[in-house]
Amino acid sequence: MDIPFRKSKNITIYLAGFLLLMAALFLIFMPPSSPHPVLGSPLFFGVIAGLFVIGAIKLFFTAWKRRKSKLPAMQINKKGFEDFTSKINKGFMPWDKVSGLEIKEVVSSKFIVVYLKDPEAYLQAQKASWRKEQLVDRYKNYGSPFCVATNAMQTNTKALFEILEKYKSEYDK
Repeated sequence: MDIPFRKSKNITIYLAGFLLLMAALFLIFMPPSSPHPVLGSPLFFGVIAGLFVIGAIKLFFTAWKRRKSKLPAMQINKKGFEDFTSKINKGFMPWDKVSGLEIKEVVSSKFIVVYLKDPEAYLQAQKASWRKEQLVDRYKNYGSPFCVATNAMQTNTKALFEILEKYKSEYDK
């Protein structure tokens, strides 16, 4: 079963890129005036505008890549699932490594915590230090390094939880 990306997320990404581009143009053509030697310098506003343009290009590229990609947000099958929405949850997660699932809510944001049978082995298998730090933080805060957010998927948290539970229970039979 494939769960696609939410199309409205792309519209939001395009809009954010457009707003960054407009802010960059504003800073280039109508920079605020200030008597401060650094903060009033046209060079300072040019550098900030350049960073905004780079950010806007990155956002446009991300939205375009998502629009053209045939890759789903998540793939679920009898053997396990793979989440493509985040670089942190990278990789296939087989059902035999999953001990349970739970919905958690933090600051009105819901996500699914995937409890692993051996979370320490999952953490040790990570090579990228930035990713490993994120996973250790999740493990300390939520009891598992593997968490799935549905904000980029074309489904809600409860529906995805029910689908994952169904496939997990079919595997456990």
